[in-house]
Amino acid sequence: MTLKIKMLNRVLFVALSATVLCASNAFADLKTQKEQCIAKEKKDLKSKNYSVETLGQKIYSTLENLALQNCADTPDEVKRSFTSVGLGANGAKGNKDFLLLSLEVKNKYLLSEDTTIKSAAKFGLDDTQGEEDTFQKYHAHAKLESVTAGPWAETAEDKKKKNYMAFALISVDRDDSTKQELLVTGLVGGGKDFCTDQYNDKNKCAFTVGFGAEHEQVEGQDDAIKVIVSPRFNVKKQLSDNVYAKLLFKFKTAVYSSADDVDAFDDSEASVALSVEIKDALGEGWNLEFGVEVKHDFQVPEGVEKTDIPFGVKLKKTF
Repeated sequence: MTLKIKMLNRVLFVALSATVLCASNAFADLKTQKEQCIAKEKKDLKSKNYSVETLGQKIYSTLENLALQNCADTPDEVKRSFTSVGLGANGAKGNKDFLLLSLEVKNKYLLSEDTTIKSAAKFGLDDTQGEEDTFQKYHAHAKLESVTAGPWAETAEDKKKKNYMAFALISVDRDDSTKQELLVTGLVGGGKDFCTDQYNDKNKCAFTVGFGAEHEQVEGQDDAIKVIVSPRFNVKKQLSDNVYAKLLFKFKTAVYSSADDVDAFDDSEASVALSVEIKDALGEGWNLEFGVEVKHDFQVPEGVEKTDIPFGVKLKKTF
């Protein structure tokens, strides 16, 4: 009996040893298979990554080409028209004190990359101190402006600047408070933007000179025709992300006048205007503009002050 138990123990030991050995060999084989599998997956993954990278490059290149082709084939989709509507309240000190409420509509239309048409119409109600009536003022103008690098630009960098400009302007004014029935002005001229490295809509410092004629109708007087010269210096500066300042020096003189009681070169006026505009001040597209101007007329009737100081605020909606 004891012999049988010993033999059974040996058989169980051998069986257990064989089981352990088989399990050990199986585990070793499993480990080897796992390592082989991981190595294979890493290799496949590396290959897939390379393929994805290559595919990404191809997709980017294809999209880039399509984008460039789209820009070249659909130029009409670029925004060409910019419009603003403004409500203003203005006052003045000097020759006459008044309160002017105005409605103004402006439009800028891009005919091409280098040519622009600017137009505006303004209607105002003038409540002049000391007068019982409320007077009306009208203004409208259209301006064609084109910029160029000039035929003397030699290098590619100079040709990109496009800091020379030419313009043609016509304007119509009527002011009941001064008995001015109509004033029609036509100017042609040109100039240069001296901020050659910053020629854009954010910063500008341009000098222009216009030559033209005026036709003036005044109640109770003969019509007057004048030949005028009008130089201007315009500075526009971006002060922050949404704040812009504008400074305009303007001078106009008549070199000839058909009016008998007017000396041509004495019939001159000059002005300096400063304005600050805050874009999106009251929400997207709602801008606030504050301005002050000093106007000096060199030839006025006796007893009339030569200098006026208009000032005001304007709320504009841009489209």
